Amino acid sequence: MIVAVLSESTQDYDRGEKFGHYLRIPSLKEYILVAQDAIRVEVFRRPDGVGHWSHEVATAGQTFVVHGQSIAVDDIYNK
Repeated sequence: MIVAVLSESTQDYDRGEKFGHYLRIPSLKEYILVAQDAIRVEVFRRPDGVGHWSHEVATAGQTFVVHGQSIAVDDIYNK
């Protein structure tokens, strides 16, 4: 799992070229992007370690699952 906190100056790179590099890591199964300017968490998941990535978005009041653990978005943003 890799977690990146997005900023206005880096978010295009984190979603594009950097993610492209991460795609080459066979053991990577989850890539999580945490927005800095909004309450939003994106989870990109490749459950079988190969093939297509799924994409999930969670916002205020929602939860998402990472490594089998449920995480409340509000806990990340201290709400």
